[in-house]
Amino acid sequence: MPYQWIDILQDWLLNQNLNYDPVEIVDAFNQVDKSMGSNWIGLTFGTFRGVWAAIPIIELGKMLREVEKIPDGSKLIKKIKDNYPNNILQGTADRKIGPSQFKASDSLHELAHSLQVARLVAHYRLHSYIVEIEPELIVNGRRRFPDLRVKSDSKWVYVEVVCPGFSKEIQDIYWTLNRISNLDDEVRMDRVIEVYLYENPSELKIRQIIDTCKLLAQRDLQPQEYNISSTAQIFTNPWNEELLPSFARAINEKRPLLVLASLKLTPEEGMGHGRRCIVKIPFSDERAQRVLDEKSGQLSRTDPGLIVMDVSGIPGGFKLWPELIKRRLQPKLNRRISGVLITDNFITNKKMIVQKSLIKHPNPLHQLSDDFLTVASSCS
Repeated sequence: MPYQWIDILQDWLLNQNLNYDPVEIVDAFNQVDKSMGSNWIGLTFGTFRGVWAAIPIIELGKMLREVEKIPDGSKLIKKIKDNYPNNILQGTADRKIGPSQFKASDSLHELAHSLQVARLVAHYRLHSYIVEIEPELIVNGRRRFPDLRVKSDSKWVYVEVVCPGFSKEIQDIYWTLNRISNLDDEVRMDRVIEVYLYENPSELKIRQIIDTCKLLAQRDLQPQEYNISSTAQIFTNPWNEELLPSFARAINEKRPLLVLASLKLTPEEGMGHGRRCIVKIPFSDERAQRVLDEKSGQLSRTDPGLIVMDVSGIPGGFKLWPELIKRRLQPKLNRRISGVLITDNFITNKKMIVQKSLIKHPNPLHQLSDDFLTVASSCS
């Protein structure tokens, strides 16, 4: 039975207003029902309700409407369906357990990638571009299958999508940061702990770091500092409410950092006492170059190429990645890449927001047209 506005408003939106037209919302819900199967929404979202459940359904419906209209669109829809968690609430809980997220990492990455491809398909089709997914391309005598190609003014542009925030490498790093930042209750509560990692440590090193944090934090004399050779620099400080917003040690590091912090408070009045643990690791140019190397090999040598980089899932990624990419798009480097579009998608209590930053190569093999640049920059 088709979804009706009154049912969506009461059951899904819980009578909250969104920045979407009601007709658009109803059409999107019914499109998802049609494309993914009549029981899919109920089975996937279970009892999860409110704007945080409804907005992903609305955005998915808008994408699926256009994906269905292109050749092989059913393949992309199948990828989305196959990799979506069977139950959103349970899937979210599972990923908090730690090692279990490794089991889900491949499907999580594939889902993020497929959704971003679908978003691009819908965007370019709405601008009257011809869109094909996974076209066959011969590069250096080998068959390649870029994520999609789009055509305007008789010129094909080949597009590759990458989602570094959902890659196995980044998930491994954040799993490590989470392990270290969530110190157990053995650590006294009136401490601020900062850990700077020189590299992603082994399991043995992680245990050593955690034990060292506990040891330093227990000492009455503060601050404390300790260096684990080639692995980590650890600082502890007494809890001070005034120092919390600006607490940071002087590590001579100019590279962007991935950061994760935990905060635990005692139930005293105001801020009371607590424990804050901040863990940082540099995100290097080498990682950015590996991403570009992997994706540029899928692009044509005879046509313009665009890499779309979705940095959703990386805290601070929208500020971090543009600088990394600019340093790798040099006049004699990565010339097959005509440009890189960096996007960051996040949900507010009213709608989905897409931040965008388009970086043009200063000396590409093939320039992107002004019209294409305008359309690419308006991706939403």
